Amino acid sequence: MGKKGVITKGGKALLNPTDAYRKEQRKKELKKNAKERKRSREINALKADPEKLQEEIKKLKALGPKAKEGLKMKRKQLEELYTQLQRQAKRQEREKAMEVVEDDEEDQPAPPPGVPPPLDPSHGNMIPPPPMPPPGGQDDDDDDDDDDDDDDSDEEDE
Repeated sequence: MGKKGVITKGGKALLNPTDAYRKEQRKKELKKNAKERKRSREINALKADPEKLQEEIKKLKALGPKAKEGLKMKRKQLEELYTQLQRQAKRQEREKAMEVVEDDEEDQPAPPPGVPPPLDPSHGNMIPPPPMPPPGGQDDDDDDDDDDDDDDSDEEDE
C-alpha cells in the first residue's frame, strides 16, 4: 500500500490539505527569514567603513597569486561590499537631492491671511452650490401671527 494521506492523481503524489498548508507556511517562513538575513547584511554593510574595506582589499591584492582560495573569496566579497557601499552612497545622495527639490516646491509663499486657497476640483476643495428650495414654491401664510397681535390689543381695550 501507499503512504497514508497521499492522494495520487495522474501519477502525481498530492499532499492532503493540512500537509499542503504546512508546506506552504514553511516556504513563506523560509522566504521571510531570507529577507531578514539580507536586511541584516545590508545594515551591517552600511556600518562598514569604505576606507577600511579599501585597505583590506589592497592587502589581499598585494598577496597576489600566492593567496589561498579562501583569501581570494574574501577579497571578492570585500570588493562586492565596497561597490555596494558606493552604490548606496550615490542612492542616498540622489534621495537627498530629491528631498531638497520637494522642500523647495513645498516652501511656496503662503497666501495672506483672509484669502481662501485656490479652488481645485481634483483636491475636493470646491465650494458646493447653495441649497435650492424644494420644488412647488413657498406659501407666505405668516399673516396669522399679525392677527394674534391684533387680538391681544383688542382684549386690552376692553
